[in-house]
Amino acid sequence: MLGVGAGLFSHLQCKMMRVYTVKIIWDMHFNFYLKSSFIAPLTGMLKQDGIEFTVELVNWHICA
Repeated sequence: MLGVGAGLFSHLQCKMMRVYTVKIIWDMHFNFYLKSSFIAPLTGMLKQDGIEFTVELVNWHICA
């Protein structure tokens, strides 16, 4: 129990850091899901047709 009695350890700081870490991990998983299930297949489909991957095209594809 190093530091507990000396006030070097705070339970509140650990809880806040855990929430921050969980958010980072969730963001990483979501980005992987987004790339693997949407961006990669769309990029491949556009390359076959000779179309360049642009933000406007992706926005149009999502909204259509």
